[in-house]
Amino acid sequence: MSNPLFDSMNNLSLKDEEVNAIIAAAKEGNPDAIFLIGMMFYTGENVEQSYTEALKYFLLAAELGSNDAMFYIAVMHLEGQGVEKDPEEALEWLMLAAQNGNKEAVKILIRARSVSKKYEKLQGKMSKLFKKNPVLSGKQMEKNSLGTAVISYALEPGTLFAKKASVKASVLKK
Repeated sequence: MSNPLFDSMNNLSLKDEEVNAIIAAAKEGNPDAIFLIGMMFYTGENVEQSYTEALKYFLLAAELGSNDAMFYIAVMHLEGQGVEKDPEEALEWLMLAAQNGNKEAVKILIRARSVSKKYEKLQGKMSKLFKKNPVLSGKQMEKNSLGTAVISYALEPGTLFAKKASVKASVLKK
């Protein structure tokens, strides 16, 4: 397989037989071997750690069908490793990895869906609470101010939390 990316591997001073076998397989276009070279750069094992180099190999391995490479590309976009943080791009790669059989990607997507459903339920309950409670009726529920609204409500005089906080404060003053 002719690829300028593999020319850089000729400069690596790797003596380990196993590593040399991986490099030989990668040069022949083996996606698993290409992924393993990406992992060496990702972790810094046998080479100087470089997310930029890791991403190059992961992209090539992903193009050849490596779902593990797809998963790590998602991680890199999520964490901002060698690329700008981009949750949307990370999600696309995560879904692609899952569609191609990456079990870890499937688990993460299932957990994310579960959290999303719980968040939607909480939003529904909070919406009802806002409508029913005169203290909260004037406040708008926004995605980023939901926690603030809950805390504001909890601290309103007459709520159980406010009563406990008041008792605790009076005890601390003594």
